[in-house]
Amino acid sequence: MDACNLCHNSPDGRDARNSYGLSYASSGNDFAAIENTDSDGDGWTNLQEIKSLTFPGDANDHPTTIPQMRVNPIIVTDKPHEERI
Repeated sequence: MDACNLCHNSPDGRDARNSYGLSYASSGNDFAAIENTDSDGDGWTNLQEIKSLTFPGDANDHPTTIPQMRVNPIIVTDKPHEERI
């Protein structure tokens, strides 16, 4: 993921910066400042895309699956546990 096309529209880096490259430059090259943003507007954060080896500056290149999250609901009640069963 250290290729020029991470930030530019061409593999050799000669074309203009893509949306991720513009975000990265405007952050003062501080990835932490933009890691949780979605530079290309595809619904995935820059960090998610880089971890998935997809390009955060190309809306057509993004992870193909959504990670499954396990959620344990918290039940708030004023009844004792025995009365909830």
